Amino acid sequence: MTASVFPRESTSASRPAGWWGMVWLVATEATLFGVFFASYYYLRFRASVWPPEGIPEPKILVPSYSAGILVASSIPMELAASAAGRRSRPLATVCLAAAFVLGSVFLWLQAGSYAKLVEEHVPQDGAYSSLFYLITGAHAVHVFAGLALVLGTLLVVWTGAYGRRSRIAVGTTALYWHFVNGLAVAVLVLVYLVPALA
Repeated sequence: MTASVFPRESTSASRPAGWWGMVWLVATEATLFGVFFASYYYLRFRASVWPPEGIPEPKILVPSYSAGILVASSIPMELAASAAGRRSRPLATVCLAAAFVLGSVFLWLQAGSYAKLVEEHVPQDGAYSSLFYLITGAHAVHVFAGLALVLGTLLVVWTGAYGRRSRIAVGTTALYWHFVNGLAVAVLVLVYLVPALA
């Protein structure tokens, strides 16, 4: 009888080192974005007009549904983590692939949005523009990194290359992916919706 690609539940209450490493990474990245948002709102409250004159208010339609697509990808990612816990490699593989596709659609929409934005303003146009592109661009980079992580985990699960470690890989990938999706909501609300609706 061949060993399962996923390990059985550990009787130990301790978490694997990979999980703790991902928690610390997420905490560090959350702090970084906290500083970005604090800088954005520090300058916003010191400005009489925000966005500054000559720069249109951010359009919210495309960012809203692209963020919705990204957040929806947390569903297959959580299903993948659950499937990994039940040692169901086929279901975990399909769910990871679905999360990857949805995340890729988000990046594609973001690239299209940027192509139109640069016609209106560029990072060199002032504090608002530089912070807008910094925050949204940094989030896009994190989504890209998450997609690389999802793809790597997908290959590990699909091939069964790491055996017992596959479940840990899926769980830590899901943790990072949920963080990136929560960040998408924060970016949407704080950078797009608040200035557009104020």
